[in-house]
Amino acid sequence: MFGIHREYPKILLFIACAVFILTVLLLFFDIWRENVASKRDKTYIYHFMSALEETNNLKQTLEKVLALYNPKAREYQAIKRALDYLDHSIYGDYETAAWMIEEALYNKKIHETHQLAIQICIKKLSQAALEDKNTFGI
Repeated sequence: MFGIHREYPKILLFIACAVFILTVLLLFFDIWRENVASKRDKTYIYHFMSALEETNNLKQTLEKVLALYNPKAREYQAIKRALDYLDHSIYGDYETAAWMIEEALYNKKIHETHQLAIQICIKKLSQAALEDKNTFGI
């Protein structure tokens, strides 16, 4: 009367198989999604660094990269938001603008690229300032 019903092992086996199949599907989906995101991120980084080499200015770089994307793209929306921040905020700092893009694109490599770009621009600005002082004999 209190024994295991004959259907319980079959039901448990069915549940275990379903969980296993679901886990495998989620793993493949996660790998696929990561691969697609990686391609998108590499494309963004390539466009960003190419534009930075041309302009040597972060705002102009973002404007050039913005022009390369479809307005419905996640990258376009993130860059547009960052440019709006630069144009309309009191602080207008590039680190916050870069963070807005990084937050939308969720990638550590993009963060590292933005930090490198900010350092490059700071270095170029300081070199330009030193050249300016040398020009005026200061």
